[in-house]
Amino acid sequence: MKLMRPRPPLGRGTTFAAACLLVLTLGGCGGGRGGDDKQGESSPNPSASQSTTPPAATTSPGIESSAESPGGSEGTAQSSPSAGTPKETAALLRAGRTGLRQVPNSTVYSIESENEGDTWEVEVVTSDGTKHEMYISSDGKSVARPPRTDGKKAEYRERIQGAKLDFQEAVDVILGEVPGARFKELGLDHEKGTIVWEADVVNQSGTARSLEIDAASGKVVKNKLDT
Repeated sequence: MKLMRPRPPLGRGTTFAAACLLVLTLGGCGGGRGGDDKQGESSPNPSASQSTTPPAATTSPGIESSAESPGGSEGTAQSSPSAGTPKETAALLRAGRTGLRQVPNSTVYSIESENEGDTWEVEVVTSDGTKHEMYISSDGKSVARPPRTDGKKAEYRERIQGAKLDFQEAVDVILGEVPGARFKELGLDHEKGTIVWEADVVNQSGTARSLEIDAASGKVVKNKLDT
């Protein structure tokens, strides 16, 4: 009778290989469909969750903020004069805005150069027709003499109510008619039953001109030599 030798025990490698063979036969080693789905997932990038702080807003030196409010009834956005605007005209615009800030809820009625350009006489009118007169520095930035009033309310009220263009829009129309105009005076007036913005300017060649703008429509009704 021949004796059978016992088989040596299977090693670890042989056991694992056999187990994998069995799993592959049943549906694949590695966990089936669930394992395949996980292969497409990527680990989050730690740097992606880091938030960055936006840089603080800065304003270039020498540029006036467009958010500045004149404090008056003229609600148009205020912006700095363009680079091509003559300094006298830019100063007139600043003087008008300074005057509006002195008297809340008012409208510019007139701006006139005084004392050979040393000051601007600025007149603003409130909705009840009260006119406030003041003097502003030549650069248009500060008050040289505070506002004072007079009593012709009905006349002033009629003119500001009939003017659809404010003083800044009137300046724009006149600059379109006389490019580079330097303003000496700008004000509301009556002309043959029409309320007009009347202006005395000097053109680029040094010639004085007188203009009138229909304050309701913006139409130029007069542009002639100021003799």
